[in-house]
Amino acid sequence: MWALMLCGLIASVYFLSISFEDLNTVTVFHTKEHFYLGNYNQVYVDAGNAKEYRFESLGISALDIEQYNWVPIDRDAYNLLSNGVHTAIAESRMFNGTIIALHYAPVIMIALIIPVFFGILFSDGTIKNLVAGGYSRRKIYLSALIYSFIVDSLMILFNILVFICFCIYYEWKPPVYIPSALSALIIEVLLVFTVSAVVISALFASGKRTAAFVVGFLMMAVLFFEYNPITELYSSYWIDSPTIIAEYEEYEGLIQKYGFNAFENRFVLSKLTFETYLGDRKVLSAPESNLPKPVHFALVTLIYLDPALSVRGNLGYSGYNYIYYSGGVLFIEMAANIFWITLSTLIGMIWFKKRELH
Repeated sequence: MWALMLCGLIASVYFLSISFEDLNTVTVFHTKEHFYLGNYNQVYVDAGNAKEYRFESLGISALDIEQYNWVPIDRDAYNLLSNGVHTAIAESRMFNGTIIALHYAPVIMIALIIPVFFGILFSDGTIKNLVAGGYSRRKIYLSALIYSFIVDSLMILFNILVFICFCIYYEWKPPVYIPSALSALIIEVLLVFTVSAVVISALFASGKRTAAFVVGFLMMAVLFFEYNPITELYSSYWIDSPTIIAEYEEYEGLIQKYGFNAFENRFVLSKLTFETYLGDRKVLSAPESNLPKPVHFALVTLIYLDPALSVRGNLGYSGYNYIYYSGGVLFIEMAANIFWITLSTLIGMIWFKKRELH
């Protein structure tokens, strides 16, 4: 168990080191490297002046960056983010992208830990002895599930501690908007819990390590796949109606008059896309779908049942965290994970109770 968890810690360091390589304004701090910033590469940045262009030196809030180009923000903050020479937006996307990658190493390790660790209970007859000793199957199952959740939480904690160590080493203070960051973190924890619950269910329902290994690797394939094919199918039926085309033409004129910072984008849950408002007036409608209404709502429901919805490339969470938090997408994703945890647990317990023990 501890050997596997150590491997998980090493994997966390590996995944996070790859993430940090993509943000040179952070990693340049302890190297002899340099890069250029600005529209015409007019600013030379190295370890000596990198901090001057980071978020921490701009004097704006993390919420300003989160809301930038989504809802109107303070004019000075908007002008600084739009026209200033800085790396704040890249830092925000780096931080949010790191949060949604916290499940990578734990998911891989839990797919190994459960079959190896709990599989022994079946292979050496321990389960049969526990039942014969008076322990209920329900108690045995829930004990294994809770134990796996504890291991999941420890591995997520390892990831967070490794990230903090990277931040300390590079002296980086990322832009952290706590409400959306905390929501994303809860989803990461629930996502790993979902994998544990499904793999535990497969193991106890079948009593075979092989089944648990297969289900674990299938779960990894599902979660690590970049796109949800149902989302791709659904969006392929969007159409640009004459009304929407006319709205776009008017919208371009309004941008010239008021600027981007005057507009508010709102996520439309029933259509899985955005609408744009100027004050209380809707200026850009969500695309229409030519699917029959029952099919439309069936596909949207299936999409929202995806436990890794906001993690995938379909929605591109790292640049959209504020709008998904404020629009309720993250809370639906939490509910989807709780649904799959509950369903898989019920199925596993029912099959485990009915199955003969050998």
